[in-house]
Parts: sequence; C-alpha cells; structure tokens
Amino acid sequence: MLNNDSSREILLLLIEKEMTANEIAIQMKLSLPLVLYHINQMIQSGIVIVSKTFTNSKNQPMKYYSAKSGIVILPEIASIKAKESKSFSNSLKTIMKFAVIGIVSFVSWVHVKSQQKELPPSDDSFDYVSPQNYDFLDVIISEPIIIPLLVIIVGLSILFVLEKRKKV
Repeated sequence: MLNNDSSREILLLLIEKEMTANEIAIQMKLSLPLVLYHINQMIQSGIVIVSKTFTNSKNQPMKYYSAKSGIVILPEIASIKAKESKSFSNSLKTIMKFAVIGIVSFVSWVHVKSQQKELPPSDDSFDYVSPQNYDFLDVIISEPIIIPLLVIIVGLSILFVLEKRKKV
C-alpha cells in the first residue's frame, strides 16, 4: 500500500495535520474517489484514523483523518535492511532499558531528597563519629545520591547478566 506514491504523500499530509478527503484531493490534485480508496486502505492497515466527524452545512457527514502517532516511514532499501537485521528494534530496546534505569534512579533520588530531614545547625565545626555510634544505614539514607547510584549499579548488573545469558 505504501509502495504507491499517492499513498505516501497522503500519509505525509496526514502526519502534518488532520484533513478531510476533499482537502487532500484538492491539495494533491487527485480525484476524490482515489483519495478515499487510499485512505480506506490505510485505515484498514491501522496507520490512519478518523480523528473527528461533524455535519457540514448540507447535512453531510465530514470526516477528518489523521495519521496514527508513532509511525516510522523508511525507504524501501532501509526497511528491508531493518527487517533483516532488526538492529533498529534492538537499538530501541536497549535505549528503553537504559531510560528505565535512569528514570527509576531519578525518581528514587527525588523520593530520598523529599524524605530527607533538615539537620539542626551544629555548634562544633567538626563532630567525631565514634565506631559505637556509627550506623551505616543512617549514612546511606542521609546521602540522597547513594540510593540512585545503587539503583543504577543494580540495573546495569542485571542488564549485564541478562546479556551474558543470551549469548550462552
């Protein structure tokens, strides 16, 4: 269906803005039945949707069409290579994994920062922490960057282990 120049041009118009079939026909200088044929083919394929419908002054229903979001159009040669190598989808998956780790780290940092208590000002410029009073958990919780760093380290470790398992 997208092998046809008219279909590709219609889709590019609908990516830019929503339009009626009549507006597309006028802009592309094509017949209305031909435009409707291409639009219906793209609706059946799921790449075009009816974005809104209203009744015009002649009580005729007017449909506005738009492209579905998230469509990637590649030239034929690139699409064949992408299907064969699947590198594009693998790259997206890898990027998403790192993005999730980053988002979780940021959210944990914001949470820790919001839970952090204000310490009262100290009289002494230097307080000695004796080993008996030293609580490792308090230090981890008092430093807001520690938990996000742990999230990043654990996330990257999990990714590393999963990649090793895939290769074995």
